Amino acid sequence: MYSLRQDIRCGMKLKLLLSSILCVLLPFFAMGQKEVKQPLDSASLLRQEAAAKNWVDNMYSVGVEIKGDSVHFNDEARLIVADSNYRKIIYPEVYSWNIVQALMQRKMFKPMFWHLINLYYADPQNKELVLKMIVPFDQIFEMEKILTATFYTYSAFDPQVFSIENGKTKEVLRPDIAEHKLMATKAIVDQIYAQRNQAKNKQ
Repeated sequence: MYSLRQDIRCGMKLKLLLSSILCVLLPFFAMGQKEVKQPLDSASLLRQEAAAKNWVDNMYSVGVEIKGDSVHFNDEARLIVADSNYRKIIYPEVYSWNIVQALMQRKMFKPMFWHLINLYYADPQNKELVLKMIVPFDQIFEMEKILTATFYTYSAFDPQVFSIENGKTKEVLRPDIAEHKLMATKAIVDQIYAQRNQAKNKQ
C-alpha cells in the first residue's frame, strides 16, 4: 500500500496529467461544439484532431461486440489476441500499484482502469485510493461509460475467468470472478454518480 507521501505525490501527478490531457483534447472538443469560422489549412492540425478523436473513441469502445451473427473485435481486442507480451501487461500474475503508476506515466489509461478495477476487487483497503485515482477523470470523460467499456473489453480475455489458448477464450472456469469484478465496476460507477451529485449540490 502507498504511504501518505506517495499518495499525495500521486495526486499531484494525476492533476498535472489531467491538465495535459485537457490541453491536447480541448481543440477537438471546441470544434465539436461550434462551427469553425476559418478553414483549416494545416495538415498536421487535421491529423492531430483525427488522432484525438480516435483516442477518445477508443476509450469508449467495447472490445468485443456481438452484432447479429458476427462478433466484432476493436483494435484493442485484436491487440490482446495477437500480442502475448501485451497480454502480460493487461493480465499480470499480481495487480499492483507500481504497474498502475507505470501505465499512467505511459498514458495507457484504459489498461490502467482495468488494473484499478482489479485492485478494487482484490482488497477492500485499495478502495479509497482507487476512487481517488478514478474520480478526477470524470471531470473530462464520462467515466461510467469508460469503466463499463473497460470491463467488457478486458474481462472477455481474463485468464482468471477463462481458459486461454493463443489469446482466445476456450472455456469459462470462474464466472464468479467475472461477476465480482463487474460488481466492483458498478460500485466505482456508483461512487462517481455520488460525487457528481455532491458537486451539483454545492453549486
